[in-house]
Amino acid sequence: MILSADFSLMQDQPYNLISSESAKIIANAIENRSGWQEFSSFGIGLGAILAGGAGLKIILDWWEQKQIVRRINNLNRKYPESRFNKNYKFVATKKVRGKWYLLDFKTKKRHWIRNYETVRDMGWEGKLKSVSETTLARYTPGITISTRKFYF
Repeated sequence: MILSADFSLMQDQPYNLISSESAKIIANAIENRSGWQEFSSFGIGLGAILAGGAGLKIILDWWEQKQIVRRINNLNRKYPESRFNKNYKFVATKKVRGKWYLLDFKTKKRHWIRNYETVRDMGWEGKLKSVSETTLARYTPGITISTRKFYF
């Protein structure tokens, strides 16, 4: 029997399109399909976990960028550009290279600037002055200033 285009049975055909041996192979494949379904389900589950991990990474990166902007805004409020050299200045000593400080004249504290990314984020590049160790020693240690989060 053969199905026609309108899915009605055509009984006038003298031959079968599928041999009985092919029918057995197809029947076995249909019976064993549950193994394929389990593998397929595992693959879909693994794909969902990996996609979820990538989504989590995107969300965490977005959150970190939001925190950087928040830290920059807080520092800009505390140390506005208009008060540079009046309330604070950026210094380094000749003795220790690569270590920058913000000297706060109001609180008489020196704040260590953790990294160059903070200097760049705040627009403080080119404003660094060199001071002696004795000038730096007159200020008490304050907090560490950083716009970036460190995980170590």
